[in-house]
Amino acid sequence: MKKRQKAMFAALTATLMAGGTFALTACQAPLNDEPLDVSVKIADYTKTAEDRKETFASDGWENGEPFNVWWKADNVGYDGKMKLAISEMTEQQQKYDEETGEMVDTLAKYYGAEQRSTHYYGYGDFTVRMKPSKVSGTASTFFTCTGPYDKWYEEDGVTVKRENDHDEIDIEFLGKDTTKVQFNYFASGVGGHEYMYDLGFDASLEFHDYGFRWTENDITWFVDNKPVYKVERKDAKDEPWPEDPGRIIMNYWCGTEKSAAWMGEFNDDYTSGAEYEWIASTAEQQPDPNTAHIKDTPPEEVTVPTEGWTDIAYDGFDGWGMYTVDKTDGITISHDAAPGAYNCCGMDLASSYSWVKFKIKNNADVAADLRIDVKKNGGAGGVEATHPADEKVGLIAVESAASVKLGANEEIEVALKIKDIYVDQFVVFLNSTNAPYAATGSVTIGELKGIVNTEVEPPKPVEPEVPEGDNCVLSFASTAEYTVDKSGVPAAEITVGYAGVQGGTYKNIQANAAELAAGNNTFSVKIKNNGESAAYLRIDLIGENTITVGDNANMNVCNVSAVATPDVGPYTDSTWGGTMFTLEAGAEVVIIITYSNETEMGAVQRVQLYLDSAKNGDTETHDGNITFGEFKFSNVVAEA
Repeated sequence: MKKRQKAMFAALTATLMAGGTFALTACQAPLNDEPLDVSVKIADYTKTAEDRKETFASDGWENGEPFNVWWKADNVGYDGKMKLAISEMTEQQQKYDEETGEMVDTLAKYYGAEQRSTHYYGYGDFTVRMKPSKVSGTASTFFTCTGPYDKWYEEDGVTVKRENDHDEIDIEFLGKDTTKVQFNYFASGVGGHEYMYDLGFDASLEFHDYGFRWTENDITWFVDNKPVYKVERKDAKDEPWPEDPGRIIMNYWCGTEKSAAWMGEFNDDYTSGAEYEWIASTAEQQPDPNTAHIKDTPPEEVTVPTEGWTDIAYDGFDGWGMYTVDKTDGITISHDAAPGAYNCCGMDLASSYSWVKFKIKNNADVAADLRIDVKKNGGAGGVEATHPADEKVGLIAVESAASVKLGANEEIEVALKIKDIYVDQFVVFLNSTNAPYAATGSVTIGELKGIVNTEVEPPKPVEPEVPEGDNCVLSFASTAEYTVDKSGVPAAEITVGYAGVQGGTYKNIQANAAELAAGNNTFSVKIKNNGESAAYLRIDLIGENTITVGDNANMNVCNVSAVATPDVGPYTDSTWGGTMFTLEAGAEVVIIITYSNETEMGAVQRVQLYLDSAKNGDTETHDGNITFGEFKFSNVVAEA
């Protein structure tokens, strides 16, 4: 299952969800705070792209309850203002498996829109000029937010990371009644500070200014630059206070059925939306907490060799997910929407290298965030140092990869020093590992050269031994997508035919295997591709439990590792599960999967086979015919 990225614990709170009411405080004495300073515009959406480059559109993840949307960059539009819209998601895009009742990819039923600041901001004045949507069931927002997905680093001999507390300061409109605005704040994950202010006008009719002043002692909210509500730290007593710098965020979304009681029913209005003219803040920009530790580590000075360079062929370079690759003049990598989720492009290397260098140009009018890996296939990264070694092109030591941040239309030359290990892959991540997630992206890599490392030898391939023992029988049933020749009948071999299967839908066939898997740790199967084209296959050993919290929530797969004979490069995702590989037309392979019955997922219950349906970002349709046989469950003792 595709990773659901964590975004923010945003907007409307658990208190609202539980009771459907707003927490009101007693009337305050008149406020006399100085007006907000709106002179420093973070982004001005009434002007050019250059004036809004400090913000970017979220793309490719969902927040979960109560959000009923998946963030989509295409739903952020600019035409004399910024408009955030909601659009319909087809049943196929929802990827809901009607047969199992399982959410394969997303809980959301619609696409929403969100804009974030590239930088983080602490204490200061924050202002937005906006016009919320008057559509029932929606929320239009402006807030600062940080959370456990933003990690701050401290240097003390070693790199240490701690998870941020969830701090947030909110301005939120519900579309069912835009004559009111809600103010709220979270500190260390504690909310419940909602206050509803009666505006005296309908905010959806015209643009108005809304904002807040955040200090270490108080928070004051403003409407049209007049103070209207204030909370003081001294009144919070022993409760935490928001302190961590966060991004400035604006989003527009509709709620799930559970939230209808307090948000109203969403009426499927796709023409309206939340509109924004500009945002301003006096707060100082803070470093990106995800990479702050890099700046604390002095970069290594390296001397680039002047001799021994040879061209590296890039014919085999290919894209994955939402990327397209043009090899007409160098390697041009492009995407129309930020891939996210660590999507990448890459190729196998014919030789191992001690140095790799290239020129790289950002073809887009927005900044590009790249990560370059020269690595072992399925193993560790090999980058030891970079040149130039500065904040723009810096070594991520803990990742053994190069981090490259390019400004709009910027071009640089990069040289990478490789560790004394055998490397056989060159991999590029464009706008998929860290913010900003640009709505579009395009970079060109040219003059790719390397110095061959003759001191290291490729690892000698070891043919894995197929476990001994008798073949067992499994019962797979046909589905609307797949025809099993022995549908529903226990068999030692099956042949599965399919036509027009949509990639990225995660459709599968499955068989109960609880008794066979119990007491064992290895599953093997012989597979032959009878079709006329390569097939992308995935095998999951599903446990009895699904993880519901943490970074890998929704994980229920017990696969640990896999090998193949002959080797087809099977990859096992240790975070989200599943063993994946490509089998060429006419090829035959035995896949040997090690699994565990003693993880959080519990004991293996069933085997799931995905045939050309589980490649992330694949939008093509596929035909095929695959034979599976010699199913074996065994208990293999690992070598000491």
